[in-house]
Amino acid sequence: PALPIQSLSKYIPTYKPSHSNANEFDGEEEPYNSASHIITHMARDWTAVGVSIRNDTYDWIVDQLLSYHDVQFNGHSQPQLDSTCSQQSPLSPVLVPGAGMARLAFDIAFAARNQNDNDGTKHCYPFVVEAVDNSIVMATAAYHLLHHPDFLKIYPIAADPFINEVDTHWRWDSAVFPEEDVVDQLRRLRVQQTSHQPSLSYVIGDFVSVYASPSKHGMYGSIATCFFIDTSTNIYEYILTIRNLLRTGGV
Repeated sequence: PALPIQSLSKYIPTYKPSHSNANEFDGEEEPYNSASHIITHMARDWTAVGVSIRNDTYDWIVDQLLSYHDVQFNGHSQPQLDSTCSQQSPLSPVLVPGAGMARLAFDIAFAARNQNDNDGTKHCYPFVVEAVDNSIVMATAAYHLLHHPDFLKIYPIAADPFINEVDTHWRWDSAVFPEEDVVDQLRRLRVQQTSHQPSLSYVIGDFVSVYASPSKHGMYGSIATCFFIDTSTNIYEYILTIRNLLRTGGV
């Protein structure tokens, strides 16, 4: 269920105006839960501004998963389409650590394969996806976007320090989120009379603390992540946790 706005305010750090001069920038990073980080992630993941970045990162990951799915699935006898269509892939479930605003998890969950049967063409969503992030603010923003897909406008770099400014006029450029095709996908899904639905869940918690447990050993067919590995204070913790989670033959 959605959390009351009042209960979320305590998780969001107090807003501090950006430095007005590049020389005043002291190199201190803003908290991951800050409003500026949320706006930045929103622009990159859910607006046209971030298309080129997503094409080179998220789209490549989705293509690789689909390729692995096709290769591994051909080695299995293909069952008839039924309500468990989304669980047919040998790579499921797919874990997406450091999910942030959940765009990569969304793209994987909505990666469809068309299947033909007596009733015509059906969309089969082969991946069961589990996103995880340690930020309740990011998770709440993603939940609101996916459950209330209304067009909203943001100004991604209006409050950015001058160190990132290439053209003064760009500072006032706006971006609309989510993209029109995302809204169309979500609205189509709501009116579809079909049991074949994407499967996407979101877990809030620290990746190592939650998933290094022996009880999680070999539970996942694949792990996909982007903009996450470099956040570790000890890269070996992440690698060993990933190794613990993947079943034999996982990717």
